[in-house]
Amino acid sequence: MNTMHSRALLTSLLLFAGAAHAEPYMGAEYQHLSGTRSQQTYNTSQMNVVVGYEWPLAADFKHAVEYTGPISSSTGQLGTQNVETTLMTLGYKLTYAGFYGKVAYVKLDRDDADLEQTKDRAVMSSIGYEHALDDTTTLRISRDKLRSSVISVSGFSVAALFAF
Repeated sequence: MNTMHSRALLTSLLLFAGAAHAEPYMGAEYQHLSGTRSQQTYNTSQMNVVVGYEWPLAADFKHAVEYTGPISSSTGQLGTQNVETTLMTLGYKLTYAGFYGKVAYVKLDRDDADLEQTKDRAVMSSIGYEHALDDTTTLRISRDKLRSSVISVSGFSVAALFAF
């Protein structure tokens, strides 16, 4: 019983110590993707809010959990139709000296008929670079790819992130 309390206390202290070095951040991102969706030409752009929590692993290494979601409606073109398809992502990011890779689970909105009839989930992968302007402000650019049984798009995103 005493050993169990010691382990629980040690685990709590390690989590608290890790949290003391963790950095929450928030920002805005512009994302543009193009490719195919339901075998038609597809383009979409949207403004996102970015919310993340980052922990250092070692010198120059960090990892983070990050959510992105729409701030406003997307602009999109599916073939000749105007469509809105917002993307919400939850992902894991690993950073080394500003360069990063991210893998995310994506939820596409369900307002469009082609997504209603198929799976509206996908996987997104991103590679990019983050440049810290100071201790609280970071600029980011990335190359993004999104794939599922219905959609195959790639593009870019740019973001301004603010640590607090």
